[in-house]
Amino acid sequence: MLSNPKVIAAPEGSQYNPNFPNYTERLPEGLAYSPNGQFLYIVTQFNIYQYDFLDDSMYHVAGIDTTAYQFQQYNASYLGPDGKLYIGNFGGLSKQMSVINNPDVKGAACNFCPRCLRLDSVFWYGGVGTPPCMPNYGLGAQECWPLESSEIGDKRLETLEVYPNPSSTYIDVNYEIRDKRNATIEMYNAIGQQVYSSQISHLSAHISIDVRHLAKGMYYLRCLPVGQTGENEVKKVIIE
Repeated sequence: MLSNPKVIAAPEGSQYNPNFPNYTERLPEGLAYSPNGQFLYIVTQFNIYQYDFLDDSMYHVAGIDTTAYQFQQYNASYLGPDGKLYIGNFGGLSKQMSVINNPDVKGAACNFCPRCLRLDSVFWYGGVGTPPCMPNYGLGAQECWPLESSEIGDKRLETLEVYPNPSSTYIDVNYEIRDKRNATIEMYNAIGQQVYSSQISHLSAHISIDVRHLAKGMYYLRCLPVGQTGENEVKKVIIE
């Protein structure tokens, strides 16, 4: 489910296949986020761009490093567990892969290194295609519940009410817990990052949450009694 999508148009390539018009470079071959989430790297056949979410700027990281007819085109890109971004080759005829050593840094300081990951042991008639799809271990251990499509109930929680919903300023939360344990009200965004947490200590109460600083989109609110694991009450919240 997409909420308030933002469209980012790749530039018409400054370097491109001479057999095709330059607007074909607006079709990305690969996309990858920087570890800090500030930059999106857009990889086309002949160009690599860095898009900055903070100021909506687009920086041209690299183009071709030889003639267009000899160039081994760029392909899919993945963030490695070492925090570097690896960029593969179209067709897999090259024995080297390009690397962005500092993807968290803006502009030329991201340190793009063309064909720097050398795999010279590859057979002469083969080459390196795309890097493996590597999980981002930097995200840490995340629970899967924020991405579920249905709301989940728990027998220890009598009620969890959220209003108004959608909202752009404040949301009011009414809750009632069946047992006497303390609990936590938590809110997560769509990728499982916690954006709000508050301890509660009453069996039945009301709290108001300021959501004015949150980006538009869908969030997940839950009430988790202390010491409880597993399923718990979850409510979807729309920030508009």
